[in-house]
Amino acid sequence: MKRLVFTKDIKNRWITALRSGKYKQGSEYLYDSDTNCYCVLGVLGKVCGYKNPKLDHEGTFYDKKYFQKIPMNFVGEADQNELIMKLVTLNDEKKMSFKWFASYIERYL
Repeated sequence: MKRLVFTKDIKNRWITALRSGKYKQGSEYLYDSDTNCYCVLGVLGKVCGYKNPKLDHEGTFYDKKYFQKIPMNFVGEADQNELIMKLVTLNDEKKMSFKWFASYIERYL
């Protein structure tokens, strides 16, 4: 199974989605159907083609077989992946905005 890499196209589409105002920001889940909110990684899931039911009440892209459309550096448990842990902490605990994340991703990823 070939794993996706984080391409410039995916990065640009993620940044555009974060800046679009289309997604309501939440925490703890990629997507929460109870509140219709996404975390920063949930928006990446949408950009990569996943529908809300696949993302609903999932904390991370924990399984590379289940989330084959996600670039490999964003797949895994947060406690085993420094990048995921950083993004989850900034989203869930620090409450950084999607616009802030767009600038961060643009500059550092």
